[in-house]
Amino acid sequence: MSREKTDIILKVVVKHFLIEKEVTSTLVMDSLHSGLKALEGQTKNQKAKVKWLDAEEIPAPIVHVEKDMFVLVDYVLLLLERAAIEPLPPKDEKCPQNRTKH
Repeated sequence: MSREKTDIILKVVVKHFLIEKEVTSTLVMDSLHSGLKALEGQTKNQKAKVKWLDAEEIPAPIVHVEKDMFVLVDYVLLLLERAAIEPLPPKDEKCPQNRTKH
């Protein structure tokens, strides 16, 4: 498994999406924020506020937060393989798609 401090990962995400790509879309910002809050909710064993049509469609998480560190739940190659074959959730016109929510 791989681990990295959350502040390092968050800095890279902000740099990539908001500085280098000059993304100003509130949907992208909201998705990033919602994904982080969902991860924090998982860590605290609280039910994250996620809207899913069917609970069976919720994919198993690939990362969790543990003591201020992002931790991959399995080996990188296995996670990449799983992400490649995992079906995309159905598009909901009312909210942005976000595969990281759980």
